[in-house]
Amino acid sequence: MSTPLEIKNLGLRLPITEQARQIAQRFSEIQSTPEKAKQVQLNTLAVWVVNDYCQMMDIPTELDHSDSWNPVVQVMANVADLVLPEIGRLECRPVRSEAQTCFVPPEVWDCRVGYVVVEIDDALQSAQLIGFTPAVTTEELPIAKLLPLEDLLDHLYTLRQASLLPALDGLAAGAVEAAVNLSQWLNDTFETSWQAVESVLNPDRMAPAVSFRRVGIDEGTTPELTPSRIRRAKLIDLAVQLGLRQVVLLVNLQPEASEQTYIGLQVHPAAGQPYLPSGLELAILEPSDAVFMQAQSRQADNYIQLRFSGKPGERFRIRITLEDARYLEEFVI
Repeated sequence: MSTPLEIKNLGLRLPITEQARQIAQRFSEIQSTPEKAKQVQLNTLAVWVVNDYCQMMDIPTELDHSDSWNPVVQVMANVADLVLPEIGRLECRPVRSEAQTCFVPPEVWDCRVGYVVVEIDDALQSAQLIGFTPAVTTEELPIAKLLPLEDLLDHLYTLRQASLLPALDGLAAGAVEAAVNLSQWLNDTFETSWQAVESVLNPDRMAPAVSFRRVGIDEGTTPELTPSRIRRAKLIDLAVQLGLRQVVLLVNLQPEASEQTYIGLQVHPAAGQPYLPSGLELAILEPSDAVFMQAQSRQADNYIQLRFSGKPGERFRIRITLEDARYLEEFVI
């Protein structure tokens, strides 16, 4: 196994510009505590340096659209994301010199396409991109387990190519049908492929109590989706290497007085399977095909879920991937 020193020697050192330090200082000055101010300052510098690296590698970025560049989100969360159009959000986690591990808050475990660790020197004059990992499952990420930056480029290239594949690439037929109109569901009008939950999902799986992962827009304030509102399910075949693997996609709708509609998307194992296959990913794509939210199953997860809200007329797509199989379906609210 590589040592942290060996990993760092393979990294790339870049200067931190005066402009970056000024922006980081400005963001930090609006924080409520010295600890939060230092956190935001280091997060900002890490994102800036990774953005510089991406520009050097001709990887498009949208720095201004990143949560880490939003003062409101900075106050509420520990985020250091960088938006990569048509790929997703890359997390840029800062560490100080001689660190053996990198702290990754649980709030960013499920919404990122990868994690880059950036060592920032004490004088804030330079930073070293130490390495990356495509996923995390623990708050303390060992530096010694990071992959080299070359693997990051390969990883991002693969994700970019996958986003450009035509909808028929290894998908079920539902991926190229007309968009599912969720507003019609509120009038009890459903597409024939979407059935009552009870006819697709076993009753004992309709309200799992343990072993689940959830990502939401604001878990502290979002109201719980009531099972009695609108719920429909669909059986999906994923053509994996060793044959078909079936899962169930479940959609919950809950209209709100503000004309917002809260939407819950769940993926469950099909009948006869106690758990989802490890590594199955559920993602929500914006109209540009950029990843808005995503969650990935781990060992012994009996379902995964994403929750968000939208307004009438807004469109989004869901993507379910497992190994080389990919399923897409478009929705309009």
